[in-house]
Amino acid sequence: MRAFIPKQAPSRTANSAPPAKRENITPRNERGFGRDGSAPAGLPQSFDFGRIPLYHPAAGKLQTKLTGNGPEDAYGQEADPVVRRVMRMPERQHGGRCACGGGCPKCQNVHDMMGKQAALPQTGSEHTAPNPRLIAPTAAQPASGELMTAALDESKGGLAITGDGGTPGGTLPYREATNLLECMRIMGDEAYCRQEVLGEATAVPQPILQKTTVSGPTTSNNGGFSWGSRWSLQNATASTNGWIVQHVTVTQNVTDAAGAAVVPGQGTFGGLSTAWYPLWEAWQVRGGQVFVGGSATAHNADTYGQNPVGANTQGTTAVVGRANFYPNLTLPTGFTVKNAAPAWALPATNTDPNLIGGTGPLSHSLTATWNGVTGNGVTTVTTV
Repeated sequence: MRAFIPKQAPSRTANSAPPAKRENITPRNERGFGRDGSAPAGLPQSFDFGRIPLYHPAAGKLQTKLTGNGPEDAYGQEADPVVRRVMRMPERQHGGRCACGGGCPKCQNVHDMMGKQAALPQTGSEHTAPNPRLIAPTAAQPASGELMTAALDESKGGLAITGDGGTPGGTLPYREATNLLECMRIMGDEAYCRQEVLGEATAVPQPILQKTTVSGPTTSNNGGFSWGSRWSLQNATASTNGWIVQHVTVTQNVTDAAGAAVVPGQGTFGGLSTAWYPLWEAWQVRGGQVFVGGSATAHNADTYGQNPVGANTQGTTAVVGRANFYPNLTLPTGFTVKNAAPAWALPATNTDPNLIGGTGPLSHSLTATWNGVTGNGVTTVTTV
């Protein structure tokens, strides 16, 4: 005979929908339910566990924007002007010391690096730094003067930059310091990278006094010589003005055939008189050009010259000069033009003017030696 098998309710799988309504779930006297079996106020008489979410409600949402720091955040205030300055850099005229004008791969790497700075992740403190970095010289980097290190300086809130040889370079915020070092790694030029990355103005090169031999040195027997040198200024511009002042001394050590002292420039003896020295003589610089004193005549040559001292003499003449350029100097009134030996058309004085502020002394000296007593009187000279 057929057995009656009761129909079983279908089992619910994890993916099946919960029933629309659950009934006859009687509360029990557990977990805070009332003694009489009723639920506390505010709780439903029945509870559907199928309504409990399996995931956090915000798990499927996209976070479109991070919450920024407040307007008084110190790190943000420090970073903002750096970012603004770096973002403006590609629009500046590319200068520096690369002859490409900004188009070579190295220069493009620098600008790309600076342009990406604003996108750097803001993790941790602005002053959180990795281990101290050492940027080694590249093939295009000079062996000295361009090696830089950076070490964390918490007391000053940044990285302490140190040049090759221990020269202090200042303390920079971490981001500026790392960008400077990265530029150094690419370009190998500290001055260029400070201009491009930090926006520092390029220092105007200081005028440097230099001399060029334009005649001689030539010699004649028994102490005669002539040597012409021309002054010029390296790095001079149309705004370079001032005076070149040369201090000159002459020492004579000359004797005759009997060994008696000879005084050149006196009696029958030729040569430079030591009575004219010490001497300070001057050439004016206007618009970067050198002139004879304060005249409109362009400077051509400062000539050290001496006529032969005389036959049957022997000895040494030493002319020692030290010239210096004094930018924007007003020449002291003690300098006068005498149109006589030894300065002739140049303003000169025999009193030390005690000038200060020169760009650096330049030696301008000559030593002449001869022997007309036991030798043939041929004069030899050395110049500096």
